[in-house]
Amino acid sequence: MPMPREPSVIRDVVWKLVIVAVAVLLGLTWLGRLTWLQALNAAVWVTLVTYVIGDLIVLRWAGPSWASFANFLVGALTIWLVTLGMRSHPPLWTIWFTAVLLGAGEHLYHLYLERVGYPVREEDDKTADDT
Repeated sequence: MPMPREPSVIRDVVWKLVIVAVAVLLGLTWLGRLTWLQALNAAVWVTLVTYVIGDLIVLRWAGPSWASFANFLVGALTIWLVTLGMRSHPPLWTIWFTAVLLGAGEHLYHLYLERVGYPVREEDDKTADDT
């Protein structure tokens, strides 16, 4: 068992921003016809919202798989809301594609956090014999 690491909000948010920015820039600039600035704006908002909901609440309550799924859904909704007012609103399928990239990156990040000792809830199949 690795030594538990102290959560660092700045470090966690920066890593999350990098993951989200890669997914959003790939999905929304390449396929969604948004500018880099618009995509970065969306990435910042997605990072903040998914950090609070996915990492601070769901990851500790339900584990990495559910947190990744929550980040997928919340990320798609946040991208849609942020880009709703833009002139070059991306097609819905690019938002879903970007959310899939986001969910995959987040899942890998959550597994890493669990491996280095971040306080997450164990998955149900690992604790099934406790009931």
